Amino acid sequence: MDRLAYDQMREELADLEHEQWVHWTEYMLANLTPENIARWKGQCLRGYSALTEREKESDRSWADRVLEIIATYTMDEYPTSMLVLEIAQRPDCEQALQRVMGMVQKEDREKEDRKIRSILDREGVNAGRMVEK
Repeated sequence: MDRLAYDQMREELADLEHEQWVHWTEYMLANLTPENIARWKGQCLRGYSALTEREKESDRSWADRVLEIIATYTMDEYPTSMLVLEIAQRPDCEQALQRVMGMVQKEDREKEDRKIRSILDREGVNAGRMVEK
């Protein structure tokens, strides 16, 4: 990834981080009750793994948005970025994984075909005239 793309990705991630902070701050200010303050203090003392599934899902939705941005900038350089993007666009990760694996396998076949054509060209064989038996 070149420096310009890195800087652009960094700015998009910083923008998303600010959006998340604004979202939380607006919510907090609108719901500032003694009960919520006590609950939030408790959440601050717990690690991610100790959160409830509902709390984790809220964090995951923001993580998915981060993964979308990263995948957008790394798709060409890293085929696994396609997987990152698919996971970011869940909800059904299993189907997403199957689609991505199919795309990667197709890319592998195409790469192998290009390699074979290159060898045939180098050897002076016209691959278009070859007949499969």
